[in-house]
Amino acid sequence: MALESWEWSDDAKTLLYFVYRFWAEQRRPPNQADICLGTGFGPRQARRICRQLREGFAVTFAEERVNLAIDKAAPFSATPTAVACFRDGEFLTYVGCPMEVTTIGWLPMLEDHVLTMRSHCSCCFEPIELELRKGELLSATPVVPVVAAIRSPSDFEYGVPSDRVCDSFHYALDETHARRFEERVLRRGVVFTFEQVQAIARSAGEGRMRDPHWKAIRQDGERTMEAFAAMGIDVTPWR
Repeated sequence: MALESWEWSDDAKTLLYFVYRFWAEQRRPPNQADICLGTGFGPRQARRICRQLREGFAVTFAEERVNLAIDKAAPFSATPTAVACFRDGEFLTYVGCPMEVTTIGWLPMLEDHVLTMRSHCSCCFEPIELELRKGELLSATPVVPVVAAIRSPSDFEYGVPSDRVCDSFHYALDETHARRFEERVLRRGVVFTFEQVQAIARSAGEGRMRDPHWKAIRQDGERTMEAFAAMGIDVTPWR
């Protein structure tokens, strides 16, 4: 589902993996001093590497700020989202979106932990709680949710910032609640089952910090829709 991807440079992986480890340990993103002291990169070099990572859909940061301040390093998010992740009963991080819920537990420093995800139905705001280990669902309260996708893959192809993509996916208790949510936001979307989300997200989970040839993401909307359709997902509303 990716187009024109490239393998991350050693410097990019060094910085990104430092961010992952720091965030998982400290429960916050590193600031510029943390990054420079932890990686040995200077401020200008660190910013150049972050631009490469941003282009490949791995981090977001505010370019206009003097100090480098990362607010997202998928699956981690410093910006409050609809999904909060807890480890051993303590808040760990916000998760970018429901599509990242099954990937965060694949990170090597989190794979042995049961992670609790607290979210809500985007239609009625009823709380939803999920427990997962390494992407596998252990329990769901009150039900296993579906995911409503209210933007087409064509809206986030070719390096569009991850914020727009994350804002496109929302939990709902079931398909009826997903359709009500679509009506409220005046968008016609596509509904994924939890199992379909797991299948879609698995390659990202398996790649981060594991695959030495892990590549950046640049999606092609048409190819992504074709891949979704091959999985049995009804993409008719996106055509």
